[in-house]
Amino acid sequence: MEPTTTIESGAAIADDRIAFALLAAVLARLDEAGICSRAIADIYRPGSLRREAVSITGLEGSLVRMETLATLLADSEETAVDRGSLMALGIHNALEKMTGWPEEGPTSDEVSDAFKTSDAANGRLMRADAVWSLEDDSEWMANELSRVSETSEPWTAVEVMRSIWTSGRFFGNSRRMALIAAPWVLETGFGLSTRAIGIASGISKNVDAVRNASGDKNTWSVVFAERAAAGIQTELENFRNVPARITSMEALCPTERSSSRIGLAIRQFMRTPVVTTKSFSKALNVSDRGAKIILDKLIETSVIDVEGGARNRKFVCRRAM
Repeated sequence: MEPTTTIESGAAIADDRIAFALLAAVLARLDEAGICSRAIADIYRPGSLRREAVSITGLEGSLVRMETLATLLADSEETAVDRGSLMALGIHNALEKMTGWPEEGPTSDEVSDAFKTSDAANGRLMRADAVWSLEDDSEWMANELSRVSETSEPWTAVEVMRSIWTSGRFFGNSRRMALIAAPWVLETGFGLSTRAIGIASGISKNVDAVRNASGDKNTWSVVFAERAAAGIQTELENFRNVPARITSMEALCPTERSSSRIGLAIRQFMRTPVVTTKSFSKALNVSDRGAKIILDKLIETSVIDVEGGARNRKFVCRRAM
């Protein structure tokens, strides 16, 4: 006998549709912003990956400062760091790998590679049984993600997120893998042209609600959509604020010290807030001497600060974080 549809279940369906409409709307606005302002998108994107990596790491139980992650990205050989910061670096690198997944979905090898990259800080010993388990989990997740590419439908996308989130796979790190895959899942399921970052930051604001909702398909669809929309809305605001943040830093530089190089330098710091002289000169395609001149001007105007000694000097733009 078929269950009777109640008012409560009808209300849940209505909430589901409203939540999906709100998520679709904010995703479309961020997608459109990236298409219409590709130069801004190029500056915004690296910061969004750092923020998402820090949020996912926080959900794993480790609070990491954005500056620490930016420093690790500038110098991966930095040694005075804790395990949580190294985990954030691995998750950031896994998110970067996710941005390269094809439209039809990742292979099991690509899923496995993303997990191993995200898990590098744990130094996991991969014995034969662990290798087999990871292969099985990666093939399973690749098949789950293929459901999204086959249907390109929002409800399937959100249900696949629940399936991965609750699976307990990847040695108990299935939630991390769900969040790493989320930008691809939403891009494919909602018909976007770019991979929207920010879901983890939305979930982190009310993670208990998401956990409690994961046991029921209908409740999950509402709560996940609401939390994802909140995170994407924050990222949309971050995107829109990029020009104003650049302008505010340029305003600190006296006219006689301004140049096209200064403008390019500030934009580069928005992408990578921590640099070395070598990495900075390479990014701007200038000599080390030319880089030093630009960096000195930015130091004089308090746009950037200097950290470390003569042998490991780094230049930090906290205004860009």
